[in-house]
Amino acid sequence: MRISTVAPFALVLAFALPATAAHAADGGVDQMLTLADVPSVVGTVPPGVDPVNVTVPARGLELCDAALGSWQVQVAGPATVSEVVIPTSSSGTSGLSELAYVYPSEADAQKAWINLRSAAKACNRTERKSQPDVGAVTSTVTTGYFPGVTAYPDLWINHRDVYSGAAGRRQGTIVRYSVFSQSKNAILVTSGTSTTTPKGFTKEQREAVRALAQKLSDRWDVR
Repeated sequence: MRISTVAPFALVLAFALPATAAHAADGGVDQMLTLADVPSVVGTVPPGVDPVNVTVPARGLELCDAALGSWQVQVAGPATVSEVVIPTSSSGTSGLSELAYVYPSEADAQKAWINLRSAAKACNRTERKSQPDVGAVTSTVTTGYFPGVTAYPDLWINHRDVYSGAAGRRQGTIVRYSVFSQSKNAILVTSGTSTTTPKGFTKEQREAVRALAQKLSDRWDVR
């Protein structure tokens, strides 16, 4: 889920893909995010664009990851994660994605969810770090919950990276708003990412991502 720190304004389609090589998605992806699910308030899918469907190796379930590796919060997860990524701008500066961490059983997913909720507290922080090739990056992560949506309240994580550049002047911002849901034998992560909303997603956009996460969770329940 780490965004490239070398080219922060490059195509954001790769924002949620782990660094390891991807391969064709397995059968579980057919119940995940589709073009028809994209809320208009978060953007418009460019004509002729298809979702990117992949399954990749996973080192664990990642909650937050600072742009320059200042900190990283993970819990134990399956060996692979399935993902669907859809661009929501013709310039490639924004996108929606869904991750599906599929566990051996619903009980295993529930245990992971309990661990996830506890571990998420470590995501709340702001840290600034510099590297010679990108200059200074300030990463700010905040978390919270949507009570009463399901038996397992959805966790939201808001991630904002501000790139100052080598000269100390702001070069741009990358924001990612993610909603984590536990559904049957899986933990699902629905995210919106943008490089053109420096102040972050609006309340209306966050609500749309939340509603989409609930829709995708309900869909997984009946797969």
